[in-house]
This record gives sequence, structure tokens and C-alpha cells, in this order.
Amino acid sequence: MTSFPLLASWNTRGFNSPDKVLCCKNLVKTFDLDLLFLLETRISPTSLRNPWFISSHSVFSVEGSYDNFDYASPGRIWIKWNSSSVSFKPAFTSSQLIHGSVFSGTTEAYCVFVVYASNALEERLMLWKDLADIAIGITSPWIILGDFNCCRSSNEKAGGSLLSNSKVADFNNLIFNIDVHDLSSIGHYFTWYNQRTDNPIHIKLDRMLVNDCWLGNFPSSFYLVDNPQISDHSPIILQMDQSKRKNHRFLFKNYWLANSEFWDSLI
Repeated sequence: MTSFPLLASWNTRGFNSPDKVLCCKNLVKTFDLDLLFLLETRISPTSLRNPWFISSHSVFSVEGSYDNFDYASPGRIWIKWNSSSVSFKPAFTSSQLIHGSVFSGTTEAYCVFVVYASNALEERLMLWKDLADIAIGITSPWIILGDFNCCRSSNEKAGGSLLSNSKVADFNNLIFNIDVHDLSSIGHYFTWYNQRTDNPIHIKLDRMLVNDCWLGNFPSSFYLVDNPQISDHSPIILQMDQSKRKNHRFLFKNYWLANSEFWDSLI
């Protein structure tokens, strides 16, 4: 049991093959996860009435689960958690999101909002509205994670058609209006790849956003964008111990040049 519930989100592009189940089990074991948010599962609600299916698709030895399969066909979001250490209490569910609270024992650790946004702009606008409405009543640590099916700026896409400001404005307006921030990340920069060699496209579609209360309570938190393995999306994995960071990207800050001590320190 971890003192802080760790989680990950992964768009697996289906969750019916044994290979994908095994990869998710390995992810849970490798990073000692307490919760796993599976996106684009493509599972029907009838499958969940089959005890063999449930058993063969478990990733925790003692597992709790919740899904939005009654709101989307085929199923889109499936939350799984280690019920021996944590629990999840849903508060709002739709075809594009599940919102709720994560508990460690009887103590609420934080609120979570897992997203699998639609490809259609009109449907994403409905998601943004739901998120903004929920944000009004949240004062505890809050994390929003998942596949947003859009990015924030042109440098979050490589290849394909250029992104215009109008295509990212709605998402950026939402982030500003609900006062959340990108959580620091390491590993791969882009989270999705179209898996084509003739016209490769890379985009940062998956991310974690947090509020000020989260940063105040968990200042050492960050997430890892790991190798995609069995999907065209990379899993994004919440981490807490900065000493375990790997593959950190070095970022040069231009304002350093204005510091009179910069060159002396560099030399």
C-alpha cells in the first residue's frame, strides 16, 4: 500500500486482447499503481455481466471498478483500482468523463476527473461545460487526466496540417477559466503517434492538469509519459518521488541571460 494513491491513464484502443491486459498488469506492477484509467476500451455493457470476462480482464488481484459503458457505446472509460488499499467514489458520469473522489482508507486523498474527449468539437464543448460546472464546487486537490483529443499550442504537434489558434482556443480558455495548470512531465513529449512512416504525425493529446490546491499539497508530483507499447497512445503515470525521475528534459530559460551572475556561474 502506498501512502499516496498513484494512478495512470492509458488509451489502449480496445481492451479485449490478452496482450493488452498483460501490458496493463505489468504497468500496475512496475509503477506500484493504485488506480488505472483505461480509455477507448470498446467494451459492451453485456461483457461486464460475464464472470469469466471480468476475471480475465482484471489488472489488480483485489479489484474494484467503475465505468461509463451505459453512457457510451461501445464502452469508453473503465476505472480499475486496488480495493485493498484505495477506493473510488463516483460523483458525475457522462459519455466523455467520470468525476469522483479517491480515498485512502476513509480519508479523501483527492478529486479526479478522467477524460476521453470526443473527436467532434461540438461534443468536446459539452465536455468543457461539464468540467467548468463541476470546477465551481471543488476546493480540495483536484487532478484532471486522460485523452483530451486536442492540444494547447502548435508546438504540441509535429507533422500533418498546421494548427491554428482557433483550433486550440476553446481548450486554452477552459484551462484559464477553471484555473488549472499543466502538471510537470518527463519522458516522451508527444503522447500519440499515427504509426505511419510516409506521413508521421505526433501530438500531445494526453496530459494531467491540476489546481492550486493540488500543487500546494503535492508539490513534488509529476507524471511520466511512458512508451506506447500496445497502443498508439503512451500511458501517462502519476509519480511523487522526484529522486526517481528519469529522462528529464533540460529546458533553457531565456531570462537566465539577464542575471548578472549567469556567465560567472556557467564558466
